[in-house]
Amino acid sequence: SAQDYQKLRDTHDAVYVAVGAGRPKRLPQLPASAPWLMDGAEYLARVNAGRTVPLGRRLVVVGGGSAALDAARSARRAGHEVTLLALERAEQMPAQREELAEALEEGITLVDGAMLDSVSAADQGLALRCVRVRFEPGAVRGRFTVTPLPESGFTLAADAIVPSIGQDPELAAFTPWLPVNGALLAVDHRQASGAERLWAGGDVASMARFVTEAVGMGKRAALDIDRALRGLAGEPDAAPLPAVGLERIATFYHPHLPRPSELRRAPAERVAGHAEVQIGLELEQALAESERCFSCGTCTHCDNCFHHCPDLAIERVDGGYSVLADYCKGCGVCVKECPTGSMTMLEETR
Repeated sequence: SAQDYQKLRDTHDAVYVAVGAGRPKRLPQLPASAPWLMDGAEYLARVNAGRTVPLGRRLVVVGGGSAALDAARSARRAGHEVTLLALERAEQMPAQREELAEALEEGITLVDGAMLDSVSAADQGLALRCVRVRFEPGAVRGRFTVTPLPESGFTLAADAIVPSIGQDPELAAFTPWLPVNGALLAVDHRQASGAERLWAGGDVASMARFVTEAVGMGKRAALDIDRALRGLAGEPDAAPLPAVGLERIATFYHPHLPRPSELRRAPAERVAGHAEVQIGLELEQALAESERCFSCGTCTHCDNCFHHCPDLAIERVDGGYSVLADYCKGCGVCVKECPTGSMTMLEETR
């Protein structure tokens, strides 16, 4: 609530807001509530809790993202006949390609490039009037243009509808103090908001909607909060480390080893329960995979630079190495012989 939020600000030196996006988006074509309607997030919560969801035999899941695929595949495992209705064409859907392919293997019907127009009662269940569309993604994630195609209407039969088209943050408690950017809290590149001593990240401040993105935002905010609490907020950010490409790695030091083939459960076995679809690696396979790592950009103290330097210009120092500039001729042998690409040679003066 607004009172709780204000209390946090009054009693803490820094506050990081990461409340997520908990309000389901609504389709205007559907009523606010109906016995045959259930939001995808609620459906998944009930299934995960082991509760029975009495929605009839035929389900239409509306959406093209990973959450929609989760709902559709969970419904398939519960014994439903499932149709996935997506605005995007299959190749445009934000869901991962692998999960879409697995869903089709499990018997889910995909109706892509189409939009729900209206719903009406039928002799048996529901009649979903749909229309084919041209989906054009915008420059910003979550923004797009949909153009209905003329004379492309068709009807789907169903007993229930599970819309799963995303969620928005609840901002009412924050808007008196924090600036907003559309449906999100506005933050800068350090996750700092316009309010003093307050940062925000995750789904409440970004449309990225990936766990890895949220973890990264938390790290950026933690670094900036630490800087602020120590009175160093004005210091510039540390320069990012340069990326290490394959061309910088001496690959001849790494023997070519095959990767293990990907193993998945058979479709019939998947829909019979909730076991992991992608089978993990055995211990020996996991250890073999770790041996294939190039350790890109990370020194492994292999001593290659020390042994290969023709000028004896490399010395071991404090668990690492340093270059003796008085002896180094800039031949670059040490860089070429580095198996991890952790050495670079730059021209400082001409």
